[in-house]
Amino acid sequence: KLVGDQICASSSNRNFKGRQGSPTGRTLLMSPLMVAAAAITGKVADVREVFGVAEVASV
Repeated sequence: KLVGDQICASSSNRNFKGRQGSPTGRTLLMSPLMVAAAAITGKVADVREVFGVAEVASV
C-alpha cells in the first residue's frame, strides 16, 4: 500500500483515487514487462535496455 505521495508502478486494469492505499499517491499503469523493469531498476525504465533486446513484441 502507498503511503502519502508515493508512486506505484502497476499492471492492474483500474486506476482511481486511493486504489493503492493513499488518496494522494500516484499509480502509473504499465505493461507487466514495464513493471518488471521498474522493479529491477527502481525507476521507470526502457525495457529494451533492461532486458537487452532490440525490439519488444506486442502481445
